[in-house]
Amino acid sequence: MTTRPGRMAEDLLRYHRGKHLAHCLRVVALDGSELLFTDHDRKVTVEGKTYLPIVLGSLSADRREGGMRSGDQDVRGVIDGTSITLPQLRQQKYRGATVHLLVVDWCKPAIVYSRHQRMIARIVYDGSNFVGTMQSVTQKLRRQTGGRFGGHFSETCQYELGSSFCRADISATTISTAVVDTVPDAYMTVRFTTASFAPPSAGQVDDYYRDGSIVWSTGNNVGQVSPIVGFTYSTRECRLLIPTLQAIQVGDQATVKPGCNGLFDTCKDKFANAANFGGSDLEPSASNIREAVIE
Repeated sequence: MTTRPGRMAEDLLRYHRGKHLAHCLRVVALDGSELLFTDHDRKVTVEGKTYLPIVLGSLSADRREGGMRSGDQDVRGVIDGTSITLPQLRQQKYRGATVHLLVVDWCKPAIVYSRHQRMIARIVYDGSNFVGTMQSVTQKLRRQTGGRFGGHFSETCQYELGSSFCRADISATTISTAVVDTVPDAYMTVRFTTASFAPPSAGQVDDYYRDGSIVWSTGNNVGQVSPIVGFTYSTRECRLLIPTLQAIQVGDQATVKPGCNGLFDTCKDKFANAANFGGSDLEPSASNIREAVIE
């Protein structure tokens, strides 16, 4: 999305193009935190915000496309360990972040030549450098969709458990503040205290939280989502699908959500939500289609 400049800015740009231009980027992460930096060699203050010349190395050419096609632009910089850290990049903190790009005259930053809004599609890093790819917000309109939005049929349900389409009520079995008691494996297995992990009778069975998730709210893994592949109720033990990025510590807090494998029987028996099942339980599978005809 681009906002065109006014007449005064156009006149200044006509006479000073390429002389005093500076790009100021305000990156707003999904958690609301902001990162301000510029490709100028000094601090630039625009509209009450100070943009720092610390981490930004260069911007690639700004490619524009007609219609609803998305234009990409790469931003390169340095992992300085203060503004941008390696754990932040590992946790994909800035993936999907909104970028507000201003083009200003660093001699007269009060006048903004143009404004653009983009989103960060991906970030790669190597050693002490990173490269982020920004895309126009129109890229959201070009993404392929599935399920009920013109997609495909599937035996398993494609809805997210507890979403507006699923409509299953999981508020009672969601543990909002589970506190880590012991850590049998610092990256793959965690046990919660019985006082903080007290589900109702429906959740007091083994593997009830299998296929669910742990959303870490404190500790080194804050914001990370860990899928659950096994659950033992007696010890409140959750076994994770993939290791966490940082070691789990005793006292860490998390939200534990129940899981669903997408099958019709699970929807009917576990959540009593058969009326809102989003799959096609009567559709033949690929192996059924390939079976020979039995006469």
